[in-house]
Parts: sequence; structure tokens; C-alpha cells
Amino acid sequence: MKTLYQTKLNDVRVLIPIVNYLNKKEVVTSLPKFMKLNPQLMKDVFIRLLGLKTDSKSLVPPAVTPTELLVALHAIDTSQVELKLIVKATSLCLAEKEVYTHEVLGVVMQQ
Repeated sequence: MKTLYQTKLNDVRVLIPIVNYLNKKEVVTSLPKFMKLNPQLMKDVFIRLLGLKTDSKSLVPPAVTPTELLVALHAIDTSQVELKLIVKATSLCLAEKEVYTHEVLGVVMQQ
């Protein structure tokens, strides 16, 4: 799938089913493209990245931690993605209260 995406399709939607199999660098690099998807697909990507969508068959740890994801969102260049999309993505993450606890937010603020 990754090879297909890189060589022929260049449609980030093909990466959604395998997003947890990407490495951290690939996830961070793909974030601006994921954020340009419709809101439901973007939410699905974040649910997968945060490990909230669990399959009994999937034993792969998330490619990024919740802290790394939030820091990566804040580091996205606004020339690549509109600020309102960055705010929307950040809001989607922060809505997951069981993942983004006070402790996690404290670590994010220190970075």
C-alpha cells in the first residue's frame, strides 16, 4: 500500500487502513494531507493513530503517542494547511478526554 501510494496513487486515503503501520516520520509527513480530508475521514485517522479503534487482530502499537501527535499538529506550517484545519484537528484530539488527560497536556505544554 505504501509503495502504491508513493509511486502511483498519491491519494492519502489509501494509507488510512495502514496508518498504524507507518513509522513516526511517515505519519508526521502525511498529517497535512490527512487534515485536508473531509472531517469524518480525518477523525477516523486520528482515532486510529490514538489507538481508540481497536481490532482484536491489530497488535501494532500506535506510530505516534498522543503527545507527539499534538506537538506535530502545532508544528505544521500554515503555508501547507489552513489554520482553521489545524484548529479543527487539534479540537478533534482534545475531545478525546480519556487520551488527552491533564498529565498529557502538561507534557505537550513543556515541549
